[in-house]
Amino acid sequence: GTLSALFELHLANKLTATVPSLKWYYMGFYIHSCPKMRYKGRFKPSYLLCPKGFTWWPIEDCLPQLDKAKYCEFDPNPQEEAAITEADRSTQVVISPGDWQAMQYEYYVMRLGGNGEYFRDIFPALFKLTGRVNARNICLITDDR
Repeated sequence: GTLSALFELHLANKLTATVPSLKWYYMGFYIHSCPKMRYKGRFKPSYLLCPKGFTWWPIEDCLPQLDKAKYCEFDPNPQEEAAITEADRSTQVVISPGDWQAMQYEYYVMRLGGNGEYFRDIFPALFKLTGRVNARNICLITDDR
């Protein structure tokens, strides 16, 4: 854990010389209740992502909450996501394993004869779990339900 992270940080610092836009090093998931992952919080500065507001918070501010509960929302005033629009849906890419063809959601619904109800239920869950920006970049693989 710690030794590997030190090597990766060294590599990230070297890469910054050739890729100046590289400003952050992501150590992966931090599970506070897992003692083997606590080393990640000892690197400074260290931030955790609020799962509701999708904003980053200093780990020092999060630890008291994580000591009390496994799941925490760090942002006291998260912004509510706007309703999912057709424009959001049109950015989704769907892959059909039958022919491994990638297509935009709208085309996929037309291909199914207008039956896109399955994905109408999936989209709100994706947006809620990942946020609008991330959900728009997810590629869905379907079994042509």
